[in-house]
Amino acid sequence: LSSDGGLIYNPISRAKADQLGKYDAAEAIEGEMHLSVRGVDYHLTYRAPRAVTAYDAMPIDYRITASKPCDLPVHLSAEGFTEPERIGAPCYELTLPGTVDLTWQYEGYVGGDDRVENRPVVSADPERDRLGKRFPQYDTTELIRSGQVGVHDTVWFRFAYENTGNTVLDGDGGGTFCFEAQLFALREGRWERIGKLENLFHRLIEPLYPGEKGNCYFTFSGFHRPAPGSYQIRIYGLVRNETEHPERYETKIWHGHIATASSFTFTVGADEIVEPSPMVKDKPGAQLPRNRYLHRYEEFMTSFDSHLGGVGTGVEGRMYLQTAPFTRGVTLRLTVGDEDALAMERLDVAVESDSLHVTFNPENRGYVRLKDGSRYPAVSAQSMADMRGNSQLGPDGAYRLLDNLLAMQQCGVNLINTTAAFEFDPSFSERPNNNIDACWFSLEAARALGIKLQGWIAYPYEDGGAIPQANTLFGTSFREHGFGAADHALAHAANAVWQYERWGDNYFLGDGGEVVMDVEDTRGWMRVDFNARHRFTSASMEAFRGYLAEKYGSIEALNEAWESDYASFDEIDPERDTVDDHGYAGYRVKGHPFEEWSLPLADLDEFRCIERLGDYRTLLDQARKTVPTAAIHMRTEGGNFPATVDPATTVPHLRHVYYSARRCGFDAKALGESGLVHSVSDYVTLPYTPREVAELTRSCLSLGLLPMMLPQFDRMRDIAINTRYGNDFTYEYNLSGDATKGCYLSTVISVYEWYKATYENGGVPGILWQDYLCDGYATSTQRKEIAFFSAKLAEAMESEEAMAWRQSAPKGVELPKGKRSYGEELVEEEIARVRRMRGE
Repeated sequence: LSSDGGLIYNPISRAKADQLGKYDAAEAIEGEMHLSVRGVDYHLTYRAPRAVTAYDAMPIDYRITASKPCDLPVHLSAEGFTEPERIGAPCYELTLPGTVDLTWQYEGYVGGDDRVENRPVVSADPERDRLGKRFPQYDTTELIRSGQVGVHDTVWFRFAYENTGNTVLDGDGGGTFCFEAQLFALREGRWERIGKLENLFHRLIEPLYPGEKGNCYFTFSGFHRPAPGSYQIRIYGLVRNETEHPERYETKIWHGHIATASSFTFTVGADEIVEPSPMVKDKPGAQLPRNRYLHRYEEFMTSFDSHLGGVGTGVEGRMYLQTAPFTRGVTLRLTVGDEDALAMERLDVAVESDSLHVTFNPENRGYVRLKDGSRYPAVSAQSMADMRGNSQLGPDGAYRLLDNLLAMQQCGVNLINTTAAFEFDPSFSERPNNNIDACWFSLEAARALGIKLQGWIAYPYEDGGAIPQANTLFGTSFREHGFGAADHALAHAANAVWQYERWGDNYFLGDGGEVVMDVEDTRGWMRVDFNARHRFTSASMEAFRGYLAEKYGSIEALNEAWESDYASFDEIDPERDTVDDHGYAGYRVKGHPFEEWSLPLADLDEFRCIERLGDYRTLLDQARKTVPTAAIHMRTEGGNFPATVDPATTVPHLRHVYYSARRCGFDAKALGESGLVHSVSDYVTLPYTPREVAELTRSCLSLGLLPMMLPQFDRMRDIAINTRYGNDFTYEYNLSGDATKGCYLSTVISVYEWYKATYENGGVPGILWQDYLCDGYATSTQRKEIAFFSAKLAEAMESEEAMAWRQSAPKGVELPKGKRSYGEELVEEEIARVRRMRGE
């Protein structure tokens, strides 16, 4: 904490502590700025280096004086992401915002009508397969500008918007913006909410500067062949930034501040043109509140210092800004309190990146095999074309899907994995399901583009559809569902083999010829908003009691170890009287036998890991009858990094590694020793430092696990442990002493530094590319950085040693011929169409 009581969040300068004096003697830019607020004159003098290397912590020395004392907070920010030619008048940015306002215009709607005969039919019997005739399968109208909407299976509403505020809107980091749209129906004289966006939010991939315009489509769940009547769409502009409530993490993760709101009222009826009603601005933009508790904040390309009690008659300080290779000058802004008063100055700082390089690692086992028999380091991305990125974004679902795949490839991505739409049961072939169709189509497109596919088993492991799908496909009679159930594992094995035979010709192979199959298997959570373990099945409960009986030998021995008084093993029920958290079990009840981090809970977590590996063993024993080299890729959610960590560490990020793994039900050492798990990944939401990434990557590899992490760089979720701000984090990190508060902070971090640390230490760089619902999406910032890394990697791969490595790929295993769900010519034509639309 600072002397003014504010929290100091400075991860960049802390991580780069050994180089903070690098520019002390460098040629400098010096200047001054002035600002008058409420009769007080503020004078700022500054000094910054004239030239820096990208990703360094650039120092900015400053002095702020005031003509008289005032207790209003004084904020000084520096950022290196704005593009000077897009800035007209002085403007704010979202970490310390000004006015956020948008003006909307309704442009019309597109109606879509299902044509299920265009869908592919896939089955256990290839002779019954039918190639898809078109993706998406529906017919669409032209854009119709009418205030009366016809009855269709799906409707997309197109709106244009303009940034009429004075703040740059973007989708990165501690200050972010997004749209939320909701649908209402007029029923008995009252507006009743009936629908929401499938992705909940519409994201900004590119920044929107004051005066700039854009457009988007909204389509709503629950609005299929709607009844005639009156309806209303309400569009909210949400800002997530740090204000005076650090404990209200819900606002930062989901709700945001509603900065502006507009609505459009329309009717549903016959297909006729009716002049649309004008849009209504329900909440005009206004000056937003600014930070009230952070003294210092650092994230990639943005930093600020806030003197929360004012500056008295004068303060001095040094702040640090991390620049990017594409930074074109640095912008300083001086603001006071929540006042609409701004002093802004552009510094002509030159940023060089030619000196940066990626070192070739001949021992890195994460590579893709190319058609010519050579190999190249893998760069992966989570494609969510099925769940998040097709017709959810507009009526031309093929364009949305292919545009993202082409953008990935353009950045250097050569390996994708998928969520498989949670379901892919071919028995549903006559029921419209655009997500399933998009899954099939995206895999065909990946084939055509030469992007490798990480094989998959299930998303998630406990998916209740696995058994009915297997029974439908193969005539099996599996029944018992859930963790620890052999039927469940065998059903997954049958489905995994079926998928392999369809798509395995394009599968990613391990260095030893392993056919790597991905299973999303999160069995517990450690998040600021969600802390629990998945509940037992009946089979698991019996198995746990058997495990205890074998471990302790008698109930008396268990009671002595646990300091408990159970009469028999049958009395033991860990979930009795626990906290319910999102339907899962939270072990946070004081005095409960299984209170968090107790010895009984340690036994429970050890059992849960044993059960997990039992599930994997049953699954692979069956799958290997057809795919002899099948291996598990374990994917989780929650910032997990399957590595060995000393439980006594005082480093918060490393405590997260240890305790989150416990929550999730795995022990990294046991995973590695099992011989069942080839590789691991997580939708990483914790901003590990480059040094931590390097150490954790090496630890994973030492256990025989290849790390292939999928971070959401645009909005990481850090937990700053301190004595004053945030929520009680005692249970989460098993803390004691005074520092038991966990303050949630959103932040954007560098892709390049993470990727470099990952690749050079033997892992596969990756990203969660398009989870538009859950804050994991690749903005223009991440796309530029991935392309920059890929260019530096390409330079490294041109050395004589690297060229020899590229041509010496170990022989892989023979893969199946594969089967198609859409014709090759159709897919090629769609790719060519989208390339033309992209101007390629």
